[in-house]
Amino acid sequence: MKTINQVKAVLAAAVLGLWLAGSVQAQNLILNGSFETNSGTAALGWTNDNNFGITNVPVEFGPASGWSGISPAPDGTQVALLPGTNWLYGLLSDTVTLTAGTSYRFSYWVRNWSADPNLGAYIYLQNVGQPTDYDTRVYSASQSWQWYTKVFTATGNDTVRFVAWSRGPTYNYTFFDNVTLEEGTYVTNALASSTATGGVSISFFATNSVEFHVLTTTNLSNSLTNWGSIGGTIMGNGTDKKVFDPYGTDSQKFYEVIAIY
Repeated sequence: MKTINQVKAVLAAAVLGLWLAGSVQAQNLILNGSFETNSGTAALGWTNDNNFGITNVPVEFGPASGWSGISPAPDGTQVALLPGTNWLYGLLSDTVTLTAGTSYRFSYWVRNWSADPNLGAYIYLQNVGQPTDYDTRVYSASQSWQWYTKVFTATGNDTVRFVAWSRGPTYNYTFFDNVTLEEGTYVTNALASSTATGGVSISFFATNSVEFHVLTTTNLSNSLTNWGSIGGTIMGNGTDKKVFDPYGTDSQKFYEVIAIY
């Protein structure tokens, strides 16, 4: 038995939990949502269009490092660039069919570059053939990338697609990356502060294939300190691990993380 870390903590403020859980291996239903598969002005899964029926809308797909200016792109590889004017829209994803009653998470990165703060972009999760879309956002010009996400439940077996419009009568440049639409079971729990469970979160790096235990005691004043285990046996896998210990009625606690080789 070898001690790898020791944490001494005096109990403090309560913890309010807010979490979003979904399938870890959720599949992106939008084809080529990160724009990694492309060739010049064409990209797998995407088409160019506009509200005047004009062909060859200026949409480009390529290296993020060459187009993102002072703001690094989210994943540093490929992005879509929509330089637009006259309220054109220039990005359309392949259509996706939703299942009524199923939860989905819609998310993307967006950045608008323009000297005019009134310019920017409209972004839709368009409900094709229906009067109401599933999601609509308006973005003003910004020098920074913004991440947006929304969880919703399909109201019917509807067909949807990602649509991006340039916004304004003169040129502005809109960048997109990592557009995703994922199906899964998503639950959001928010606890009122009056009912939140206060406690201490113990975090440590767990070496691969090593057994760890988190121990706690309320008294270090004598040699016969009684250590109790919390969280059970934790098998390391080369990542950080966390164990949460509620406050209870104790005024103080001490913690020790041990590894068993």
